[in-house]
Amino acid sequence: MKMKIKHLFYAGATALAIAVAAPSVQASSNETTISEETREGIANFRQYSAEQSEEAIEAGENLLDQIDNRLTELDLRIEEAGDEAATEWREQKAVLEARRADVAAKLEELREDSGDTWDDIRDAFADAYSDLSDAISEAWNDLTS
Repeated sequence: MKMKIKHLFYAGATALAIAVAAPSVQASSNETTISEETREGIANFRQYSAEQSEEAIEAGENLLDQIDNRLTELDLRIEEAGDEAATEWREQKAVLEARRADVAAKLEELREDSGDTWDDIRDAFADAYSDLSDAISEAWNDLTS
């Protein structure tokens, strides 16, 4: 009987430890998955030619939507955090939003390109998007750890 109680105690303690640790593990896992998806999405985006501009613009808009979703998700997580984290997030978010505007401007340049500089603008968008995504991942890790 004492042995069963001891095992139940350890099982309960283990379950509690897992439940407490799960949010941070889940956040890290989500960001790892997002980073992998970002690399894949950018690699695919770089394959578009000037002749595929409509598809490229749509893909770029989808990538920006992913950024917006990640920023919104961080906003929601911050609501659960304390005042110090919220203040830090507001500062980081302003920088990230400015960088997002730069990425959107590059997509607009791509939309208006006649084809002569398509590859350069496409790659500039991809690089800026990748850098922004990495910065959001860093912010995510800072705020969820």
